[in-house]
Amino acid sequence: VVCPSETICQNGECVVDGTPVSACGDLTAANTRYQLTVDLSSNDGCIRIFGSNSTLNCQGHSITFAQNPLSQAVSGILVSGYNITVKNCIVQEASSSSGIRLGHSGIRVSDGGPSPRSVNLENNRVSIGAPTVFAPGGEGVSQDLGAGIFIDVRASVNAVENIVFSGNSPPFINSRECDFCRLDRNSFNSSNSFTKFSNAWNTVVELN
Repeated sequence: VVCPSETICQNGECVVDGTPVSACGDLTAANTRYQLTVDLSSNDGCIRIFGSNSTLNCQGHSITFAQNPLSQAVSGILVSGYNITVKNCIVQEASSSSGIRLGHSGIRVSDGGPSPRSVNLENNRVSIGAPTVFAPGGEGVSQDLGAGIFIDVRASVNAVENIVFSGNSPPFINSRECDFCRLDRNSFNSSNSFTKFSNAWNTVVELN
């Protein structure tokens, strides 16, 4: 039996070669291949990756976050480890017609581990709405306080073949130093058209 990549042959069958993930929570083990096995949902954030040299392969499963309309500064996937790959994930903010939605990001790379960070984002689909403050009378005021993909730490980022829908939020922000970053063959769908880099060196943006 010839099995595809990231699977192994056991008793004549191809099975996933990795640690299964079936609930939101913290992934803390280093040098680990995590495989999402079910769709997940959460009132706030969902997956936080702390272990370094690890991969999260969602295998096309979805992560729906921020079901609580009052949640703030949460992400579907938060990466705080070093040398992390996140791929084949569908990350989506839950739709809400009321409450406060501030600082929501589909995938966020933030402080918590060694810096600079190395991050690979491959073949993910990210969808967030407009980060909005709803006044008591229901009137919405737009706030640019989140992004589809938010890099909030010095990092080397390789983002390839991701699709980002981000309403009037930026599809991609790097707010710190970007060392050897590459955005290649991504699709950014947003009424806020800018993609922001701060202090970018050796950065390539092509075919997006």
